Amino acid sequence: MKRNFFIVLTLIGLLISCSKENESVTNRYNINGFFQKGPFVKGTTVSISELNNDLSQTGKTFNTIILDDKGSFEISNLELTSSYIYITAGGYFYNEIEDELSNSTIALSAIVDVQSNTNINVNIITTLESERVKYLVENGSTFEDAKAQARNEIYGIFGYSSSNTDHPETYNITQTGDNNSILLAISVIILGTHSEAELTELISGIYLDIKTDGILDEAKLQSALINEAKLLDINSIKNNLKNKYSDLGENIVFNEFEKHVDAFINKTDYVFTKIIGYPKVVNSLLNVISDTSINWTGGVKYCIAADLPKGTSITVIFKPTPGYTSSGIGIWSMENDGWTINNLNADSTNLQANGTGQIVSVPFQFGPPTSIDFFIYENNSAIPTNTKVIQ
Repeated sequence: MKRNFFIVLTLIGLLISCSKENESVTNRYNINGFFQKGPFVKGTTVSISELNNDLSQTGKTFNTIILDDKGSFEISNLELTSSYIYITAGGYFYNEIEDELSNSTIALSAIVDVQSNTNINVNIITTLESERVKYLVENGSTFEDAKAQARNEIYGIFGYSSSNTDHPETYNITQTGDNNSILLAISVIILGTHSEAELTELISGIYLDIKTDGILDEAKLQSALINEAKLLDINSIKNNLKNKYSDLGENIVFNEFEKHVDAFINKTDYVFTKIIGYPKVVNSLLNVISDTSINWTGGVKYCIAADLPKGTSITVIFKPTPGYTSSGIGIWSMENDGWTINNLNADSTNLQANGTGQIVSVPFQFGPPTSIDFFIYENNSAIPTNTKVIQ
């Protein structure tokens, strides 16, 4: 009888022991950070999903909101059996290029090990790396190795390198330091003049393209990056961000993100495709600044015209060639289509236009005896990108 009693106790003990071994340990985490394109606006819903070791979802989710217009969020006592999470939000954001809130929402995300870091800044780089990190882990990489490789591959898209091993969720556009300045450079290059729909398409296009091999292959995506990089107005972006954060009570010291924008422009072999065009004929009038030679006739109407891709800009200055008078030179300002006309006088006329994907044109007339010098400045160039003399 005693023997049977001890056997029963032993079995119960074994069952209890096995049960405890199979129990998952739950840990509590306090998580905080920012969502930064420009900063997301307050009230945006933030979703957090627990992930298994293979980065598949466990089914456990949590929600919080962005607390202010700096994009900050926090959530306390997050109960997790795994330390891996996927955090995402789709929200309106401050557009540092247009100096205004976005017209629509975009989604940013990050995959993070909260055992290593509970201060999480979700940004463009964390979003670009997510699919690549999941692919690498699914194919045998450790989480740490996958994060490091994905980050280096994204840096490689822009010609950057860094010996720093910090993960992108620790970067912050409002702070100094090399990685922070690289984040801001990549962020403004990708934003560019894109609408929110175009931005979403570009971001998803990049992370899907690099998912399996870490290389950006698609020529259209490559050109989208270099096109916007070359058209950025760095000083305007700095002023916009400085004023925005000043309004939010922050006095930020800018990182040197412009040097990384310049490095990308100078190193890349991506093809710039936002070429300003000069059509030969517009509205049945010959275009005097086209590449075509013009045998002009006095008293005949011509035009000054340019085909401007979105985000481009142009300034045209024309004046009499030294030694000639301005008699017979004139533009038909009442028929102007798209130009801003400045300094309309006998000595020099200045035309300016910003591209939205349109053709700008204004009728132009001149007669003998005269010679006119045209100076064309594309995309805020300090020196003429082209000159032409009409006689």
